Amino acid sequence: KAVLEHCRDLGFDVKNQLSSLESEQVDFLKGKIATGARPSAPAAPAPSKLPTPPRKTEAMLGKLECIPLLAEIDVEAAMFKVRQITERLCRKILRAAGVKEKELSNLNAMIDAIASRKLLTPKAVHHLDSIRALGNGATHNTDDLFAEEFTLHDVNSASSSLASVLDAAIKTGKL
Repeated sequence: KAVLEHCRDLGFDVKNQLSSLESEQVDFLKGKIATGARPSAPAAPAPSKLPTPPRKTEAMLGKLECIPLLAEIDVEAAMFKVRQITERLCRKILRAAGVKEKELSNLNAMIDAIASRKLLTPKAVHHLDSIRALGNGATHNTDDLFAEEFTLHDVNSASSSLASVLDAAIKTGKL
């Protein structure tokens, strides 16, 4: 979402996360994001039907902006990054709920603990399971050293699931 906003601010014609950019546009965008600079004369923002998210949500979702850039280079690395952030999120939620460290041994156990304690909605738990499965596939998918078994669609799906879980955790006061 943040990358799309940067693109629109720069006047690039992007409609959604599946839109493509020219290599020069990508280089320029990366430079702007890396320096934190915003264009001096931003294009008119696209009309938004959704309310502006709270600052805490913006800050957390802003940290996910590196994932689409990483996916351009290595889809499996982007998928792994989504899974890693998910694992950290689960650990943070469970620690805040007073769960003992021995129950934080792996993502599957953490998702089970979140579900059994009803710390997040069943829908959010389903998203966590989806991310876990995709992330495990990116890490343990094949014996072929250079096989590419994942697509940008997989990364977008996992990223959307993670954004939904973050939103649910914030709305329920778990973060």
